[in-house]
Amino acid sequence: MKFVWDRNKAAANEKWHRVNFAEARKAFGDPQAVIEPDEEHSWYEQRYRLIGAAGRRLLFISYTEADEETIRLISVRDVEPHERRRYYEDMKNKNGKNDKPRQLAKEVIIDVTEADYRRMQAKGIHEDALLKPGRHRFVRGLNPLIRAGLLPATPPKKVRISILLDEDIVEHFKQRAAAPNALPYQTQINNELRNVVLEDRGVTVEVEDESAALLLNPAFIQAVARSVKEQLAQEQKRRKRA
Repeated sequence: MKFVWDRNKAAANEKWHRVNFAEARKAFGDPQAVIEPDEEHSWYEQRYRLIGAAGRRLLFISYTEADEETIRLISVRDVEPHERRRYYEDMKNKNGKNDKPRQLAKEVIIDVTEADYRRMQAKGIHEDALLKPGRHRFVRGLNPLIRAGLLPATPPKKVRISILLDEDIVEHFKQRAAAPNALPYQTQINNELRNVVLEDRGVTVEVEDESAALLLNPAFIQAVARSVKEQLAQEQKRRKRA
């Protein structure tokens, strides 16, 4: 399994959203990540939206599956407050505590209001990474790494162990956890260990020229051909009416 992305798009994304694609791909290693098909932007390829933890952050990712072995990242940003709230909501038990999480729900429902949508637009969030007003269902179990056998089908149980770590390592992760909206430092350590496991299992990264890749994509070429055909037909109708 490999991750690919366009270097120019990745650079622009990091400049605007302050998150790089190399960090973002780690969110696919989050066993609790949730995914929603993005039908609105799937005009020549099936796109998806993923919310998952990567390193110190909880991220919203737009991506597509170029083939069964390739995940192509399109855009990445930090989650918005209403998305973060709903993502963590079902990890709490009825008492609102996180120390004894109940069985995770199969889906996370995110309701986006007009105010939420306008606020995201005002931030300049790209259309690819926007959730339109309405109800969105993000489902667990759709992660392509699960299908490839690289992640367990259900989130694994947490195991309490005693471990000695170097003091400077613990301090480093605690400092990262002190940043606004950062994940707890224990979670960050677990996420980094998960990334090591995925790399050992053969998950790789490639950076590509997206324009060249699209020219080799039959679905993209067919979609462009249909669009050109439709535009020519519309132009002919306008000329006949003129």
